[in-house]
Amino acid sequence: MTKGNNVMKKNILFYLFLLIAACLVMYQTGDKSGDEKEKRTVKIGAVLALTGDLSEYGKAVQDGITLALEEINKEDNNFNYEVIFEDDQFDPKRTASAINKLVYMDKVEAVLSTTSGTANVIAPIVEKEKIVHIGYADDNSVAAKNRYSFNRNVRYEDMTAKVIELFNKRDVKDIYFVNFIHSSAKRLMGALKPVVEAEEGFNIVGEDWVNSTDRDFRAIGEKIKRINPDGVYLYVLEPNLTLIGKELQKIGYEGEIITSYLFSYAKHKELFEGNYFVNTEKPNKEFTHKFMKKFGYEPNIGSGEVYDNLKMMVDGFEKNKSTNADEFIKIIKDVVADYDGAFGKVGMTSEDLIYGGFIINKIVDGKIQ
Repeated sequence: MTKGNNVMKKNILFYLFLLIAACLVMYQTGDKSGDEKEKRTVKIGAVLALTGDLSEYGKAVQDGITLALEEINKEDNNFNYEVIFEDDQFDPKRTASAINKLVYMDKVEAVLSTTSGTANVIAPIVEKEKIVHIGYADDNSVAAKNRYSFNRNVRYEDMTAKVIELFNKRDVKDIYFVNFIHSSAKRLMGALKPVVEAEEGFNIVGEDWVNSTDRDFRAIGEKIKRINPDGVYLYVLEPNLTLIGKELQKIGYEGEIITSYLFSYAKHKELFEGNYFVNTEKPNKEFTHKFMKKFGYEPNIGSGEVYDNLKMMVDGFEKNKSTNADEFIKIIKDVVADYDGAFGKVGMTSEDLIYGGFIINKIVDGKIQ
């Protein structure tokens, strides 16, 4: 009887041990609820020019996104977030390949972009797939024409007022315009030229439009040398920015060379030493400090803007607890109104343009001041 009792006790203890072990396994591996439930990871695509003529700009934007992502994933959010970068080299064909890969292979739920060419390639695809897209582009119509695309840029009327202020400050009355053939330049000139023509004392003494593939600017240099205007308003991208800058040095031009923020993209800023230009406002000290601490250089144009774009995008997803694009549209204006980021407060127009202000910068010792 005693022997039987001992066997029974051992069996009971053995099955009790198995029951406890099973409970522990279920506790550790079973479904979790509330805050303990494993978060879903939201993939966001970013199409940037990481190589090629705009690589310095693209890298600065990439670093801004990286900084924002690190801060976002330290927060107690509904989702985890991952950014997948694609390099389009500022080439529309590469942009098309990049966005198709991101949407149909990587299955991203949102997209960030820079430059007008890139945004205009992306917009129809995200429109079809109902994916949120926030760009940083000169072409404000990207947002106005597309339901699921939003744009961070400037209001051209604000830029025009600042350019006129700079012309007056530098006593530039006779102006020679050199622009690259692009929708953004056409829109900018559409806003700026009528004001210049209407303002008393200003004269447009010359105007040239150049292709992005042009490399010989001797004819333009000769015309500028002959006319000798007070100022050359130069609105072109690299490599033409460098090539025209060298041509102006070659002819000994000593007047003002002015642009709207494109000196920020210049690979050889020393070519424009001592010249002033209208630039988007600088990021605040807090953002600049943490950016420099992490990457070892000052944020470039786009670093803070696209940092903000990712943060506002995530704020919308978190507020909705969803990445649904139609739900995002309903609350984006509230998100922008509440947002305080790299530039402080920003505004938003009825055409889905998120905008900031302007300052006047100068090139000193090959750097922006």
